[in-house]
Amino acid sequence: MGLKWTQAEIEKLKQYYGTKMLFELFPYRTKRAVKTQAAKLGFKRNRNIPLLSLTDAQRGYLAGLIDGDGTITMVWSNHNILYPRVAISVSDYRLCHIVREYIGIGHIYSTPTRGKDHYTWVVHTPQDVIAVLTELNAYFVLKKRRADLMLRFCQSRLNRRTHARYTEEDLELARQIREA
Repeated sequence: MGLKWTQAEIEKLKQYYGTKMLFELFPYRTKRAVKTQAAKLGFKRNRNIPLLSLTDAQRGYLAGLIDGDGTITMVWSNHNILYPRVAISVSDYRLCHIVREYIGIGHIYSTPTRGKDHYTWVVHTPQDVIAVLTELNAYFVLKKRRADLMLRFCQSRLNRRTHARYTEEDLELARQIREA
């Protein structure tokens, strides 16, 4: 049987279910236990969670990283699906880790390049891209137009069925994002 869940834990689970940092909030519970409890309570993934409270300086710093070492783009999958992508690529893992800690979402990938590891922090679901770009949009300089176009694309996709066909407007937005 295991430890009984307290009301405070259930509230925390409800608030953070669906975020990437969920399992870090329950270090003494297994991932399976957290998922099972969430299923018992009927929780659905809450994608409208605001990012961790960032200061203006942190927002400016993160927007500057994306402006300088990052990208806002569209990627076609092998199955003809467009994925929005916001990423920062650097050679220092600590920087990717700091970005993930500040924002609370995203994945970090490692790629060996000429004998040295290269790290990329990425968000690639429409909900996560909207969360990041909405939080940082006022601070972009170089990629402001791309961020605006990407927000329009992601909002348009969320307003329809998950696998709905792409409209001409969707495809035009994707083309503009790649060219901006």
